[in-house]
Amino acid sequence: MGHWLVRHELEYSFESPRLDCTIDALLRPRAMPGQVVHSADLACAGAAIAAGTDALGNERDRLTLAGPVRRIKMCAESRLECLDLPDHTPPDTAEVTAPLEATRRPSSLWSWAAKFLPDHAPGPGAVARLTAGLARDFAYDPAVTAVGTPIEALLTASRGACQDVARLAVASLQARGVPARYMLGYAPGASAEVALHAWFAAWFDGQGWLQFDSVLPSGPRIVLGFAPDQQGVPVVRGGCSGPPCRHVLASRITITPA
Repeated sequence: MGHWLVRHELEYSFESPRLDCTIDALLRPRAMPGQVVHSADLACAGAAIAAGTDALGNERDRLTLAGPVRRIKMCAESRLECLDLPDHTPPDTAEVTAPLEATRRPSSLWSWAAKFLPDHAPGPGAVARLTAGLARDFAYDPAVTAVGTPIEALLTASRGACQDVARLAVASLQARGVPARYMLGYAPGASAEVALHAWFAAWFDGQGWLQFDSVLPSGPRIVLGFAPDQQGVPVVRGGCSGPPCRHVLASRITITPA
């Protein structure tokens, strides 16, 4: 599993000056069973930073800048250790609450997942078959979807990014009574395209949380955070005051053995 040094840089460039910016950032990995965070620092020139955790226990920091600014650059550096340890933290009620479009029967998602999962309480073997089915039936294509793309549209396209297939899996499991988490983090050794990565975890009595990944089936994972759905773990959220303008967001992630 190993020791890792993670450096994640995010830079916003605005077409015109921005005022009174407030940004919530998820850039520091969380401590959890199987992951020991030795240090985690976030810097942003000109910003006041208030460290905190969200309702799910993820490390979420609030940055405020008075402006005017045309560029905001954040840099997070973390040193951590990944261990092969089980996670028996009991699931939250929200982790078994499925979105309505996943529970409707008949529906495209229910019918597709039924090829791999029984109607109630699938075990690890069935979830492994679901993971293989996602890898077989959905081509990796990060250009065709966005956050919040309806599940029906994902199924119609039969393609998407790591976050899309993780969403489908989480919704399918929650609809069948299995607590499930949308996991967000880093994949050491992966290409830049999937260095920031999403996968999923499912809870099984007696075994705890088991993690599954149809895009990168093997390799270490570094967890930034998790939630019952994708919308619970945005890397950044917030905004700035000022007239409407275009902006560009650049991201660079470097992961090295520590």
